[in-house]
Amino acid sequence: MKTQRGVLHLGVLENGRVAQVVQERCSLHNRLVRFNPLQRPSIGSTTSLSRMRLLLNCIFGFLLVAGAGCHCSPSKPIPVQLRLNNSTSSAIFVDDTDGKLGLSVQRQVGSDWFGFLDTGTCACLACNTLCAAACPCADGGTPFVRKVGAGEVDTRTWDGVVQVAGTVECTAGSEDCVNGENAAGDETLRLHLCFQTQVDGLDFSDGGRAQGDFNASGQTCVDKEFHPSDGMVEVSPFKGAACSVAADCRGVGELCLGGSCTSGCPSNGIPTVGAGWALRITPPDDQGFFTTTMDAKGRNVMSGTGTVTSVTYQGQTMVVKLTQADGGTGNNGTVYVDFPPGFAAPLVQDTHVAVKVIDASTMDDPENLAVTITDLAGNLLLAADTAEQGAILTPSDTAPFTVGWGTEIVGCAMTACGKELFVKADIIGPMMESLIDPGTSADQITAQGTYRLLNVGSGTYQTTTCTLTDIRPYALWFLHD
Repeated sequence: MKTQRGVLHLGVLENGRVAQVVQERCSLHNRLVRFNPLQRPSIGSTTSLSRMRLLLNCIFGFLLVAGAGCHCSPSKPIPVQLRLNNSTSSAIFVDDTDGKLGLSVQRQVGSDWFGFLDTGTCACLACNTLCAAACPCADGGTPFVRKVGAGEVDTRTWDGVVQVAGTVECTAGSEDCVNGENAAGDETLRLHLCFQTQVDGLDFSDGGRAQGDFNASGQTCVDKEFHPSDGMVEVSPFKGAACSVAADCRGVGELCLGGSCTSGCPSNGIPTVGAGWALRITPPDDQGFFTTTMDAKGRNVMSGTGTVTSVTYQGQTMVVKLTQADGGTGNNGTVYVDFPPGFAAPLVQDTHVAVKVIDASTMDDPENLAVTITDLAGNLLLAADTAEQGAILTPSDTAPFTVGWGTEIVGCAMTACGKELFVKADIIGPMMESLIDPGTSADQITAQGTYRLLNVGSGTYQTTTCTLTDIRPYALWFLHD
């Protein structure tokens, strides 16, 4: 059998490695021959391909492709539809720079799989034009992250060309370049999907795509083998075993979320308690309005009775001005409560009230306070509790409501402090019980009128590198008659 001369190729790899392969081009009856082992070649000095965003680190040595065969490169490339099917019940997030949908095509060399540039390359970098080309190549596209919703299917096309790296001698010296090689229709390739289940700090309201860097740390990856002759390949995130309760999940660290067992944290829409979403109570201003005592737990308790002179909002901060009931000068106070966006307690000016502020702050946990405001008949107007490391208010403070917490994990989040687990608030009123997801509210009707119950966030850490292990801020307030 006649064969053409062996041709040396250096595969452009996403992880920066180079596979050195001698591929025999088949002739006559289009028969296949095996890869030959390759001695270390002599390669001149090279420069990094910054124009194509790939750092090429040469790894020399022997590459023995045991039992592998070569595949004949067709005269025309075979395009393949690459399909991402999010068959899970939660959104995922993928690197969509250059529109790649978190997908990459990989080729097997020996026992390892390597990625290559499969979203197109700059024509200036072709080996047969590089020396003469004066056009610049951009150093990669603008980084984007895409949110792929539950049940969403997205597709892109790979042109069927494997970009093979080499060098060319130009006037200025040796330069890196690329040549396109049409993948054989029967070659086994692999579609590689990597994704995150949660992304913070990006706004996906504009078509589910946001400009920003994709954080690959802790990402999940899955693979699907295919042949170019298939014409289409589909890959989906791994879906855990079906479950209804946590006890159905047997894997280490698995939770039952969205009807499937998972050790990760699927996207859940639960807001992270922090600067943009928080309940914050600062120590009140006191000009003789409050009397300060210490409770059995050694916490300062500030109490006062008087009249609401004004209620204003400065952004999300409710400012309640108070004066003592006798109207004397100098006996004034001010209470400050920050609510999450979209929420506010409608206190009424000139209402006669009793106010109590409990300060449970410590050196490690500053600004951990709670406040209650009632009318003089004892009817609750507002109860707010930052509830760090446990609730500050007691059932007598929140009457006619009892505030508790469910035990079923309804979501989780990977934060800088570790894996935060979320549960529902369980608030029992005189006429009904409300199970409230973190970041949401519910209304209850009582004999006094309608109350709004807000679960700002109810998270706990089983293990954490941070000081706080339990964060469950909430607020209850009288809405209307």
